[in-house]
Amino acid sequence: MSDLAADGFQASPFFKELHDGLADNKIKQKAIASVKAVIVITLKNKEGKDQSWILDLKNDGTVKKIDGSLPKSDVQLLLKDVDFVKLANGKANGQKLFMNGKLKVKGNMMKATAIESGFLIYRKNLFENRGASLQTWDRLSPTSLQKKS
Repeated sequence: MSDLAADGFQASPFFKELHDGLADNKIKQKAIASVKAVIVITLKNKEGKDQSWILDLKNDGTVKKIDGSLPKSDVQLLLKDVDFVKLANGKANGQKLFMNGKLKVKGNMMKATAIESGFLIYRKNLFENRGASLQTWDRLSPTSLQKKS
């Protein structure tokens, strides 16, 4: 789904993989039950450009790239593209990123903490459906996932 891609953002393939993972209704319902929030993720790439995506893990389990003004959400996460990749891969902790000023949160702080459980569901689903082990995830990044597509 190319409408999720954003040039210059390492996280772009992650949003496509998340979208594809949420196509499974069972996984979608687990994610909605776990997260229960509409989340806007705004990333800044190394060139200083901002791009936002919305994860509706409250109503319909959709993932969309946002062009234009930001829609209403329960929480907005603002961080660097590279830090988001680490967070999504399980290589960074959201609390530590927040405490170190690398993650800013606008809105419901409790909803922000729920996103990590959404990432766990996503990672588990991705590798069970593809027949890979979770250890494989440690060697992958959204950039390497893009090369496989």
